[in-house]
Amino acid sequence: MQNYFAKNVLKNAGFESGTWAPWVLSNGIGSEVQSTIKKAGTYAAKLVKSAGSVTKIAQGKYPCYPTQRIPVTLWGRDVDTHPYTVLKLYFYDSEDGFIIYLYIQANFPINSWGNFTHTFTVPSGVAKFEVAIEMVTPAQEGITYIDSVFCPAIPLPVLNADLKPASSSNHYWRDQVGTALTSSFAVQIFGFQSQEILLINDSATNYIEFSWEGAAVNGKIYAGEVLSLGNQERESIYLRGQAGGEAYRIIAN
Repeated sequence: MQNYFAKNVLKNAGFESGTWAPWVLSNGIGSEVQSTIKKAGTYAAKLVKSAGSVTKIAQGKYPCYPTQRIPVTLWGRDVDTHPYTVLKLYFYDSEDGFIIYLYIQANFPINSWGNFTHTFTVPSGVAKFEVAIEMVTPAQEGITYIDSVFCPAIPLPVLNADLKPASSSNHYWRDQVGTALTSSFAVQIFGFQSQEILLINDSATNYIEFSWEGAAVNGKIYAGEVLSLGNQERESIYLRGQAGGEAYRIIAN
């Protein structure tokens, strides 16, 4: 099985080429890839919406499977009061025929950066998906900055596994509800030295914390958030929930 572990399927996801491609910009008069305001790296996207139009950037189409869960995360920054931003996934059949789209409103802070994450479930009959970021509400104008869009391409057998043995000696994944997760740190041992770790908090309300040694808190994953930890040479990780019993997924490679 090909391993797509935590690799970002989106190209130019942080706009670091200094251009739009392969993003496609629609109705974005005044929009640009600029370097003045950015979250990470050198560049970020500036989306400008005129009254009476919908500004959109999108790229795809990428393979997916019915019932697959696709997490998408991005950073955004609003300028004053503006039309709301929508994170949208368009779904297609194997012949690129449009089937349906799913969306969720992404709210960002004004004049500061905020992170937004949502996990979409692929509908039946779908073979491909396209990621889009849209500024809507035709009567209003506005500006939003977008940076660091992340969508890990994880195959269905891995992401949706309830509990599987590793397919080789250097893969570890779990889809769990409360297992080894209480209000105290509990260890999960990979059995090898990892290079990348993906943590997915499926709780609707509670955060999950992780630690490398089981004492100090090294990070927090909020409800619905996906956290990718690259270049981590670790043999285990300690997890604990805000209350205990939270649903979560962990994948190590």
